[in-house]
Amino acid sequence: MLLESRTMSGPAIPTSVVKALEKGNVEEIDAARQWLVSKDRGTNDLSSVLWDAAVHTVHCDRRVAEAKLRFVELALTRGADPSRVFTISNLQTAGQTHEINMVCTISELPGWSSSRLIALLIRWGAGIDHRASKITKMLEDGGKEVYRYSPLAYAILYATKFRRRRHRAVAIALLRAGASLDAVATISVYDAQWNQGTSRSESIEWALGEKERRDPSLVNNAHYLAFKAFLLSVRAAGGYPSFVVEQRRTCALVRHLALRDRATTRDCALKFLARTGERGLFRRVLSYLSPPPPPQPTTTLNIRMPWVETG
Repeated sequence: MLLESRTMSGPAIPTSVVKALEKGNVEEIDAARQWLVSKDRGTNDLSSVLWDAAVHTVHCDRRVAEAKLRFVELALTRGADPSRVFTISNLQTAGQTHEINMVCTISELPGWSSSRLIALLIRWGAGIDHRASKITKMLEDGGKEVYRYSPLAYAILYATKFRRRRHRAVAIALLRAGASLDAVATISVYDAQWNQGTSRSESIEWALGEKERRDPSLVNNAHYLAFKAFLLSVRAAGGYPSFVVEQRRTCALVRHLALRDRATTRDCALKFLARTGERGLFRRVLSYLSPPPPPQPTTTLNIRMPWVETG
């Protein structure tokens, strides 16, 4: 899906800044950073430049993408809302309204920097549950159907092209942050007066099946099938942390068998890793498969400050 424009009210932003964030070079993006810190910016301005920088980061070359990532982080520190919902227009979908946050958009447009960008937005509080998007469809009887998709479901349903590694990296960034495989979508029906009728919740299996219904050719798409197999493997393991533990155990078992000439592989990199006697190297590689860290415990601080006059 091509995101042609998004609507937002607020003060105008210099054209040079917009162009720098969309198609600028490193020097122009650095100049946009100077504009951002030159004075306090309003909420609308911050959200608008955050959107422009984030959406146009995913398919840049590495030097430009790094500069835009620095701009995104600066905008977040200045107060930009990573969960801001934008209304997307010109989608060539008559009778529909799309409202999505930036994580949904980035998940749908996987590039080499997408997973880093998603992790950055999530670290600053971006939402990743089914409330991250809202698609409203008008019915012939005047009623409405409202679809709410999580970024993971949105990435599946609205992806125009599947790339095995990049889609997997996006999914891992979301799963590490706690994205659910169960309630990835809610579908509600309303009448013309917005009185709610039926409502149901759907899982990741529904999202995959719905995508295949919309595009039957995916049953022969190796990249999509590999991505689907990864998600179903996570489901079978009972969640992403359990999936990672299982992968670590499998790698350790393969190495154990390979060192005793009881397992072979044609992949040169895997063969080296499996047969190397350097356990430190093996553990280092496995460290990249580590589960997400547990949440930090909440600490309550009680501070007493004496009043100067009374002590």
